[in-house]
Amino acid sequence: MASHVTFTKVGSVVVWGDDSGGQIRDAPKTKDIEEVVPGGNRQSLVIHKDRSLTLWGGQNIPTPVPFLSASVPAKTGQPVTRTRYLDAAIGLEHMVAIKEDDRSLVFSGQYFGSTPSESAANTPPGGGFIAVAAGGGQDIAIREDGSLHQWGTDAAAVLKIEPPKGSFIKVRARSGYLLALSANNVLFGWGGVFNDPLDPDLWGPPWQSDGLGHWFHPGPFIDMDAGPNQHDYKKNPNDPNDPTITMPHVLGLYDSGVVEGWGANNSGETETQHGDFQAVAAGKAYSLGLLKSGFLHQWGSELPAALRSGPDRPPRSLMPKGGGFISISAAVGHAVALRLSPQFVTGPDIRERTLRQPSLETQVHREVDHELSDAVRIRGAAVAD
Repeated sequence: MASHVTFTKVGSVVVWGDDSGGQIRDAPKTKDIEEVVPGGNRQSLVIHKDRSLTLWGGQNIPTPVPFLSASVPAKTGQPVTRTRYLDAAIGLEHMVAIKEDDRSLVFSGQYFGSTPSESAANTPPGGGFIAVAAGGGQDIAIREDGSLHQWGTDAAAVLKIEPPKGSFIKVRARSGYLLALSANNVLFGWGGVFNDPLDPDLWGPPWQSDGLGHWFHPGPFIDMDAGPNQHDYKKNPNDPNDPTITMPHVLGLYDSGVVEGWGANNSGETETQHGDFQAVAAGKAYSLGLLKSGFLHQWGSELPAALRSGPDRPPRSLMPKGGGFISISAAVGHAVALRLSPQFVTGPDIRERTLRQPSLETQVHREVDHELSDAVRIRGAAVAD
């Protein structure tokens, strides 16, 4: 019996940027992760192959998280439950998940500026949900028929605007505003910066109003994301008389593979990126893209260094090199990427099965092994400190 390498659709996370809340040092070390959940403040969330969840980092979300059962380990960075979840999301001070069995919503924590009792009471009952996103004081979910349902604290102004009608495939929630991508690849935004006429210099055509409180861009888009509000944004940073305003930045990935951005752009985070992208993520003043080749591309501001730099210790603020990535997430000051893990299997006809493996996979596997070894070495040095 011999062994060879094949690729599965699970992997391990690579984290870089801010580590002030344990975003890097407390990241899960397992290789069975299937999805990284978008967004986060100083925390991150992943979904494992068995559809359990792991939450880690510095957060205001209660630990242990009440809805994740009494089996929550005391040590952070470990799987927090064995309940199966279809989807999950993290906001500023809360998280929401969809149970796989009845597709109902479960809630933990509280909305920003609200009380726990109000937050829990406003979570919609019943099932039939398939995707969810969490913001500051408001959440949004997609039902099985593709329609949208939004809820949150009673003070959330965005909830006074009814969500757009139609069938939707993806949603995002940030403090004060919501985004949704329709089944026909149109991007909608409402609340926050979308409450007023959009600055044509920062947004411009073809963004347009539907007259119902929403702005939309016809795309066609296959992915999108929204960064947190930049409260000190200046349209003309070199002008001392230019007032600071609150504005986020939004990314849209066209079906052509090109990424375009709108909104706050002090660091170049909305500059158009020409490439063959398959996913995008927006953090605070920075953007992250995943190419179809499995490589990463980051633009905008630099993330803060998490470790001292040196000849044998590169700063972990740098985006990881190499390929093999399948999923990305951009939080406020740190980013998370999911990298494929090789799986060793055995079989009697090893020669024939090995020959069927594309040579590119073997090359990427060697590169991934090298990168993972470096990551383990760096983490070990950090622990030693």
